[in-house]
Amino acid sequence: MSDELTLFGTDGFRGEANVIVTAEMAAKIGTAVGGWLQQEGRPLRAIIGRDTRRSGPMIEAALTAGLAQMGVETISIGIAPTPAVSFLCPRYEAGVGIIVSASHNKATDNGIKLIGPDGCKLPTQTEQTIEQTVKDELRGLKLATSDKIGQWKDGSAWVESYADYLVGAAQQIAGAERPFEGMRLALDCANGAAYAIAPRVLRALGAALCETGIEPNGDNINENCGSTHLGGLIASVTGSGAHAGIAFDGDADRCLLIDERGNEVDGDRIMCWFALHKQRNGGFKPPVVVATIMSNGGMRERLAEADIQLVMTDVGDRHVVNKMREMGAIIGGEQSGHLIFAEHSVTGDGILTAIQALCLLKESGKPLSEVAHPFRPMPRKLEKYATDRTKVWHEDAEITEAYQQAEQALAPKGRVNIRESGTERGIVRVLVEAEEAQDATKWSDKIGRIIIDRIGA
Repeated sequence: MSDELTLFGTDGFRGEANVIVTAEMAAKIGTAVGGWLQQEGRPLRAIIGRDTRRSGPMIEAALTAGLAQMGVETISIGIAPTPAVSFLCPRYEAGVGIIVSASHNKATDNGIKLIGPDGCKLPTQTEQTIEQTVKDELRGLKLATSDKIGQWKDGSAWVESYADYLVGAAQQIAGAERPFEGMRLALDCANGAAYAIAPRVLRALGAALCETGIEPNGDNINENCGSTHLGGLIASVTGSGAHAGIAFDGDADRCLLIDERGNEVDGDRIMCWFALHKQRNGGFKPPVVVATIMSNGGMRERLAEADIQLVMTDVGDRHVVNKMREMGAIIGGEQSGHLIFAEHSVTGDGILTAIQALCLLKESGKPLSEVAHPFRPMPRKLEKYATDRTKVWHEDAEITEAYQQAEQALAPKGRVNIRESGTERGIVRVLVEAEEAQDATKWSDKIGRIIIDRIGA
């Protein structure tokens, strides 16, 4: 079996609904997952949650059918954030968790993410096994007998235990029952999975809310809202006098903040802020932050000044979590706002990230703009290019030469990263970081022109 995934990417199986992510494919994946549970002797129970996309019920139903014919009981928790499934899997002894979501992608996309019984993403090797079963047209799998077909159960009430956990975590961190009393927050739930639970949790903790992105209709998830479209939230913050703005993505495993002046606070800034706070208070052990190669070089310099090590991994929260476990780190994540606070969770959780940041803000007694920008970011330019040959860019001599020239010219602090997108099919992403903005633009544009000319779609 090939070591390279062609079905599953860095964050599950994802693509246009009813074109790539079809009901037929979902049923096959469900059947293959059921076969894997049987072969591994794991509990024949799956917890399934989804976001608000029109295609979600269709994909969930097909997955459920595939699982059922393999004898797997499915518990549907309905519309819920991805981290809710991660939270529930170990508590209800599920053999697997499944999230039907394309996260921050447009509404016409959908996807399937697989979660292990420990609440973490399934290892790449396991995804490869499941993928190979699908490619082999499910050969060798034994369907359940008619009296052992898996049953479907309604688990929507289980989401309340996840909400209770979030409220309890905030109270524990802050040492107060209503720690956000007196805080005015602008909230954008992206018309996605957090549209109901996030306002409920934050209000229970005392916050006064100005809400947007809470009217999903199946077609408006991430549409000019959420963590990938911050303009509306910025206007809401500055227009309402809010202390902070909070934006989630479609499945609420990401969170970005907006300060009271309308400036973005990304995942790098939140991680750095958290780490420096912990270090000052003597509770940061080990003094390590785990991020990905997409994080800003300015964070590395600021953390180094405080004797904190920054360790970078490949893109994808799976890689971050694995490295955090290896090093015993308590904080890690991605610039996009997908952060893991290991003292409370095993996965990225947008609502928990908001809670952690708001607790820091409340404790500081200062405006968000004064505490949440702890380093000077290096200038950078990030672009993406459509191509039919995303996996062979490094085999093209002209692209490789331009890459090497840029690396040499930008050394020692600047850098270039070219990679295939793990969440958008047919896309190559180019990141150029430099000490001067004009250099980042110059080399980004040069590499981009060559990519378009040589392998552009």
